[in-house]
Amino acid sequence: MKELLPDAKLIFPQSDVIDRDSKEGIEEAFVEMIALSKCRKILGSYNSTFSLLPSYIGNIPLETVCRKES
Repeated sequence: MKELLPDAKLIFPQSDVIDRDSKEGIEEAFVEMIALSKCRKILGSYNSTFSLLPSYIGNIPLETVCRKES
């Protein structure tokens, strides 16, 4: 990623395994939402509140990505 985006600020989770039911998992998710809210645009999946909330917080556009029907 650093090679593709040399001027970008990249943030990586502290752990490879994040359990959404643990205190640490909830903290990581919150940090990721705040980081997403600082982006220029969010690409999110259909009906994802995880994408929607940072979009509202940062007042930034959200584009929903869907699988094309064949």
